Amino acid sequence: MIEKNDMAKKSKSDIAYEYIKKGIIEKKFFPGNQIIEEDIVKATGVSRTSVRKALNLLQYEGILEGKTTRGIVVAKHSAEDIVSTFRIREVLETNAFELAVKNIDEEAIRKMREYNEGLVRVSRNFNIIDFVKYNKDFHWVIATATKDKYYMKYLNEIYNNIAVYLLFYNSTVDDKRSIDYHNTIIDALIEGDVEKGKAAIIADNYCGIEDLGLK
Repeated sequence: MIEKNDMAKKSKSDIAYEYIKKGIIEKKFFPGNQIIEEDIVKATGVSRTSVRKALNLLQYEGILEGKTTRGIVVAKHSAEDIVSTFRIREVLETNAFELAVKNIDEEAIRKMREYNEGLVRVSRNFNIIDFVKYNKDFHWVIATATKDKYYMKYLNEIYNNIAVYLLFYNSTVDDKRSIDYHNTIIDALIEGDVEKGKAAIIADNYCGIEDLGLK
């Protein structure tokens, strides 16, 4: 059962959401495992309505998926799905970078540095949840700097999918290469060097595929 003092700080649906997500990260729930609503109610002490809200959000994020015969299960992802997602990100993000170079400002650069420094910190403490968040936030700055609603829409979906893959399948957050590529991306934005930035994005993308054991 979740402690009462934790419940006071969060909404009831947040409690259920974090319980399920933590269970997946800690490998208590595996891809393909059924998530039983009643079990979550008993474990967290929150209502069915709150659990359903959490399940809906986790389905939207791609962490869970609905199956007509088995109810809601932890999502499975094929190697082909994962590699395809990274390849799509490479195409979208390298093109987005061209627009970002034109629109980037000092505040955006400050945020990117802050997120990359966060990656350095969590890589020392093996905190996969924060690692995924900082990584997504870093790349999201590129998307928002395009000021293009379509790039933002589709890159947001791609970033959400990649965040799920990293939570499920990445076994390490000690990735100095990715942090170095991020620094190169920042430098390229400051210098207005499109080709340098694109090359760093491609290298960082391939690094992500390798981290998931895919080449």
